[in-house]
Amino acid sequence: MKKIISLAALAVLSAGASAATNLITDGSFESEITAAGTWQLVTPSAWTVKTATGNTTTKLEVRNDNVGKAQDGVNFIELDGNENDKISQTLGGLTVGETYTVSFWFSDRTGVAASSEGWSLKIGSDYAASQAGGGFNTSGGNQWQHFTGSFTATKTSDVFSLWGTGKSDSLGTSIDNISVTTAVPEPTTLGLFAAGLAMLGVSARRRKQQ
Repeated sequence: MKKIISLAALAVLSAGASAATNLITDGSFESEITAAGTWQLVTPSAWTVKTATGNTTTKLEVRNDNVGKAQDGVNFIELDGNENDKISQTLGGLTVGETYTVSFWFSDRTGVAASSEGWSLKIGSDYAASQAGGGFNTSGGNQWQHFTGSFTATKTSDVFSLWGTGKSDSLGTSIDNISVTTAVPEPTTLGLFAAGLAMLGVSARRRKQQ
């Protein structure tokens, strides 16, 4: 019985470890070298960057704690460099029928009208989401908001795309800390599992005493 409980507990730990794996590479854009307090237009190694309204390859605006602090690390991006941009990356290693959690942080830019802000997200034909600009950010810096959603994979690989949707005027929404991970079990589910293990332990002790 102890062996069964140990193996079950190990299975839970293994599931937790796999759930933490991020299928997005460089989701916080920390691989891009920019000087502290500056911004730069770069060609990122992990992302394909094109204009949001066409297929023209362009560069990505990466900021290093510039016009606001990053949500994670020191770098973040603005989805409107010289124009609205689209970033894309292929998600490999998906399991058909598995549910995945999509997560990232976004912030309107200080003093920029709602019409210049906003983003849209798409993962192949499996998932889509969007957010219009929320109006003026008058506090200065970034006011990070958390987006999270989920989708069920229908193929073993798919393309993640995120792009700016507001007025294409070089002032837009900032993005940081993108992740796509296996959905983590609900706390209640883990609690019930733990309770079941406890019951097994009690049952084993009773049989031993008898």
